Amino acid sequence: MRFLAGLVVAASLATLSASPAAAAASPDPKALAEAISAIFVPLGLASAVVASCDRIDTSNAEAHAAALRAWREANDADGLERLVERVMAQNDAVAKARSKLDAALQSQADALVQKMPLACGALPTVFGGTTFALAAKTGPARGVLEAFVGTGPKPKTLYTVGQLSALAAEARRQAPGDEDEKTDWASNLLGRLGVIAVSGRAVDDDRLQQWTVDQQSLWTASCDFDDEAEEKLFAREQGRDVVVAGRIGRVYDFKLVTLEGCRVLDGPEGIARANIPEETGLTAKPKTLFSIAQLSVVAKELFRRTPGQKDDDKVEAVTAAMQQLGPIALSGHSDGDERLQQWLPEKRSIWSASCDFADDAEKKRFKQAEGKDVTVIARISRVYAFEVFNLSDCRLLDDPSRLARSDLPEDGGLEYRPPGAEEVDAGPDKGIPFGQIEAMLFREQFQLGINPTGGTYTNRNEESFMLLKDGTAYRFEFDYPPTDLDADQVRRRAPQDWSRWERPGDKYVMTAAAGEKADLPSFTVLKPFPPDARLDRSYYYLNVSQGGVTRRIDLTFRADGTFERHQGGSFFMQSMAGTGPDGGSVGVSGGGMAAVMNENGFSMGGALKSRDSAGRYRLDGYTLQLTADDGTVTRLRIGVPGDDVKAPDTLNIGGTSYWDAAKEK
Repeated sequence: MRFLAGLVVAASLATLSASPAAAAASPDPKALAEAISAIFVPLGLASAVVASCDRIDTSNAEAHAAALRAWREANDADGLERLVERVMAQNDAVAKARSKLDAALQSQADALVQKMPLACGALPTVFGGTTFALAAKTGPARGVLEAFVGTGPKPKTLYTVGQLSALAAEARRQAPGDEDEKTDWASNLLGRLGVIAVSGRAVDDDRLQQWTVDQQSLWTASCDFDDEAEEKLFAREQGRDVVVAGRIGRVYDFKLVTLEGCRVLDGPEGIARANIPEETGLTAKPKTLFSIAQLSVVAKELFRRTPGQKDDDKVEAVTAAMQQLGPIALSGHSDGDERLQQWLPEKRSIWSASCDFADDAEKKRFKQAEGKDVTVIARISRVYAFEVFNLSDCRLLDDPSRLARSDLPEDGGLEYRPPGAEEVDAGPDKGIPFGQIEAMLFREQFQLGINPTGGTYTNRNEESFMLLKDGTAYRFEFDYPPTDLDADQVRRRAPQDWSRWERPGDKYVMTAAAGEKADLPSFTVLKPFPPDARLDRSYYYLNVSQGGVTRRIDLTFRADGTFERHQGGSFFMQSMAGTGPDGGSVGVSGGGMAAVMNENGFSMGGALKSRDSAGRYRLDGYTLQLTADDGTVTRLRIGVPGDDVKAPDTLNIGGTSYWDAAKEK
């Protein structure tokens, strides 16, 4: 710790001694350097320790982060960090030295964690020690740094962005003249407030907007910073509530107030709060929780009633009508990207909603909710005829319980949701009885393509059908056996995947839902295995996908009923962007990967993580059951595209082809 402090002091002295600002503001560069060290080292070391712990104990990363957050809050780390940043911004040379200091801190943290790995499980205790006692030890150091950077004009009044919204809207309402004249008049009027404090959420790198649980300000405040240091400090606050000081510059008609000379404050303490209402500066509170199916029904009816030849001609009118709802609360299932769709046990909404998020933090929260039901607050910005609602300013609402649920009907806004494999897996041999299966059919088509990243790839178009003796046929897309399939549920939820078959001669003919008949000469009938059949052969699966990823599975069956399975592969990519004709060559390797860049371009490749298993197998009809030595049971559908079920050259496993390894070229 003393060694690190010495490094910081030495680096600070070397840069601050030559700084005119330092000479003017502080007669003692050594005292200033020591003050920087007293704050910089514990701040940097705490973050470095957490980074080290995350590397050796990934599963407890959230606990590490929680310990760091608690320590930072207890020691006003944000305020101290801002103070150090402002001091360091006085000299560019400090920034260059800082990267070395950060590396030294990380090295020290790595050594500490390596020596005492149990410390990662007791970070609150570690951070409670004297080494990290920032609040108790840095009072004098803080005073030195504050004297060095000085203080700007202290605002007397704190406004929320909602209050500024209300003031700005009223000022423009009262202003005389055209829009430009209104801007000048309102800007001059509000500019007389002088230096004010403004609180809100940093929604990007220079804008604030007030957010409450279910409302947001109608206007935003945009910061013009005096220097790069303040701009960086603000950017680090994105997604969090922040208080800034500044003077009102312009009040624009597009609901934007600019703040000149913006600087980030440590908090609102000591500043009187403005005693003016903010409700008129905030969006209306959503009172009703809608489902996407309910809005779907409304949208469909509006498209039906709106005059026009085509639905695309009605978009503007339908959008305007639905925007009358104002801010809405909408529930649905997050896809982790931007889409929201209502999911019920067996059904889903026909329409979906696409979110434009209020900021990156909300987008991240939505991504973290992938596969879960969420509620968002937003405004409808567009209603498309292709069954999509566009939503603007999307934010997640954590607790929608206070909202009344809409009693609008959902009928007509829902459709059966195609089931996932797990949903219609009835369990081992609890699905379709083997005796009810007429045949399993399979077809594959291989096409080679040129990979943009180098080499070729294989497009495997594989298709399977299950024919039942009752004359129905099902497009089979799951890799488990048909005897495990819940056919009743699939018939109900995916009727589009069912058709009928007949066999007037030696060919199967299928009749689709539309009534058109198509024979299936290109399909191969898969033969089932007799119960407890045995194989004594090795097979392999190989595919090169678009993107340069090669995947290979080797599966060996032995006559004694045992198996071995190995899954591996590799990846390779190329780019024409290289070092240029005189750039030489650069290469790196490690961790199963290698990359090289030379005058001809860039290439990278490596091995994928392999997976091996072994155990016993069982064949019965269209079922292959693999019981690994660790007890894991995997059931796959299997069939032979030929007549030789004792020693077949090819197997169809899980809907794809495996070939005889002995015949591999």
